[in-house]
Amino acid sequence: MSGAAFLLHGVTLALVWFFALNVAVTLLVAAVAAYLTTRDAPRRPAFWLGLRLLPVAASVVFVAAVFVPSYLQYEPRDVFENFNAVLAVINVVHLWRLLRHRHDEKEYQVLQVDESDEYLGYILDRHQKEITRFNPGFTPGTSQYAFLVQHGDRTVGVVLAHDAGDSRAQIDLDYAVPKYRDFTPGEFVYRRSDVFTDRGFRQVLASPRMRDSTPYLKNLGFHRDGDDLVLNL
Repeated sequence: MSGAAFLLHGVTLALVWFFALNVAVTLLVAAVAAYLTTRDAPRRPAFWLGLRLLPVAASVVFVAAVFVPSYLQYEPRDVFENFNAVLAVINVVHLWRLLRHRHDEKEYQVLQVDESDEYLGYILDRHQKEITRFNPGFTPGTSQYAFLVQHGDRTVGVVLAHDAGDSRAQIDLDYAVPKYRDFTPGEFVYRRSDVFTDRGFRQVLASPRMRDSTPYLKNLGFHRDGDDLVLNL
């Protein structure tokens, strides 16, 4: 699509996101306000003003900090998609469910597969360009352990690792598909399953090739140990 069409398409989607989030937060604020009015504790006028402005502020922050960067980075410019309000609402509901269950062990499963598994090879080939972008120098076929992170029947992440000795597992690849990248599916391999401890590992070493990963890894509990980022299991 042309530059103008791409911009107009983005503005339209941004307004939909703004409206949907504004409605959701407004309903939440209304419920909180109804509850607080039944309490005896007095509230300052500034508190009620802040509560009243919260839906707008939250909507603006989300559109500016989440939607706009994601749209500019991931939205294809060579394909035109007709805008569908119903589809947009469905996507909003789907995103809400993903956020609600992002740390729910019942929603995600970790499956170990053989490193030579054909389906694993298909996933790596399909996402090769993105994997290379975020993990320059990665070479498949050198890992002893391979895990797929599943959300229902969808494969949303891949973690590859090998034995580094001294009860430490070295991560060779930690990849999440773009749609799930903000939902940190890798945590279900490191923290919410026993895939490493069952094999005698006591520490996990982060991949040195993984670009722009320090905030993500530190949120999972990795800490700096010399030149390595290490997670104690």
